[in-house]
Amino acid sequence: MLSVTIINYCPAPTGAGKTYALIGRFNELVQAGETIILIQPTMNLAFETQAELAKRYPHIHVEVFNQRTCGNHVVANITQHLKYPYDKPHVIIVTWAAYMMLPYFERRERFHLFCDEVPQAFIPASIKIPQTHHEFTDALMVDDIGSIYAQLKASNLSVIRKIADNVKGDAFYNMINPLAKRIYDRKYTTYVDRRSYCGLLNGSKDDRELVSFSMLNPSVFQGFQSVTILGAKMEDTILFKWFDQKGVKFVLDQSLMNAMRYGCHENGYLIDFYYASERNWSKSSQVEVPELRPMFVDAATASFGSSEFCWQDNKEYENSSNFASMANGFNVGHTPHGINEYQDVDDAVIMTALNYDVNQGRFLTDVCAVSRDEQKIALAYHGSYQTLFHKARAIRLTRIMAAARTKKASAEDGVASWSRANLRQRAIQPK
Repeated sequence: MLSVTIINYCPAPTGAGKTYALIGRFNELVQAGETIILIQPTMNLAFETQAELAKRYPHIHVEVFNQRTCGNHVVANITQHLKYPYDKPHVIIVTWAAYMMLPYFERRERFHLFCDEVPQAFIPASIKIPQTHHEFTDALMVDDIGSIYAQLKASNLSVIRKIADNVKGDAFYNMINPLAKRIYDRKYTTYVDRRSYCGLLNGSKDDRELVSFSMLNPSVFQGFQSVTILGAKMEDTILFKWFDQKGVKFVLDQSLMNAMRYGCHENGYLIDFYYASERNWSKSSQVEVPELRPMFVDAATASFGSSEFCWQDNKEYENSSNFASMANGFNVGHTPHGINEYQDVDDAVIMTALNYDVNQGRFLTDVCAVSRDEQKIALAYHGSYQTLFHKARAIRLTRIMAAARTKKASAEDGVASWSRANLRQRAIQPK
């Protein structure tokens, strides 16, 4: 059995055939008498994988656990299966959400765990709670980890569990339920700013929100026969950097990498970037310089003409965006998991302003040793890359219009996150 400190990983780019290679690996393991749990981000992907397994290796027994197969009893059905499993080597497929809800994983040492896509390791939360918050906060305690931050822990587990379960649907409990769950099940370590939290407890008018920062614990992968995580550009993610800091040893799964169609996007040099501003693109910058957004939209629209293009914008702008009414524009949204679409589209517009706020950024820098440039790559670059190349499968892109220029300080990493694209950045001008 491998130690929790060892995680195999496969950082192959999108479209390289990770699922196809995985299914081949599953066949090898089942033939060797091993059992597998596959964690996938969506139900649709689970059923696609099940169908592909049945097509290529019909002898492999596969069970899928999600709301479509189990209704409201997903966790109960998984737990039952783990107690009384199928008596031969097999594959079970669950979602990440269901896996994280399991109170206990029975005899996990029997399983090889594969996680398709990199889980979210950082969950910031800001909750406006009423002055009657003491039922919750009195059941908590803080453990200082330095002069600025403290770890938030349960001092009264029964109260925290009561809030986490929220059997009666209490409105206040519902507000703090996700945070209570993270504290109770200890799959995350949760931190607070000491000054802000003390201000909240003391009724300060300046501290009316419970601001927390939760980091995924490597222990969620502890005890399995082996653990393998697959995700494009995985080294750029918050999880990789956080787990590395916590002592996890990542081992490149060269066998899986060799089974991929390619190890990098070979045509990235064909992509040109056009940018609207030297400013750091954010929601506030769009308010401070109101003419900037329409200038960029007009320039992009004129440049594309009647050509088809993909576009991505912040959710609050999606419905009112000029692009929404254009028949040749396709909104790819923000979910990086989907089917093959838009493979013949050459152009894309990125309007999203994805940034961690000041408090979140400072926490990631001070506690997790993730620099500001690394945060930008993990959140903005990586998010757009995943959506355009994973969901949209826009593999023929030759022109990307982004709201802000890639900063020189992070240019090299930015290029790497954008499929080895040429850093031929050109300011776009209104037509």
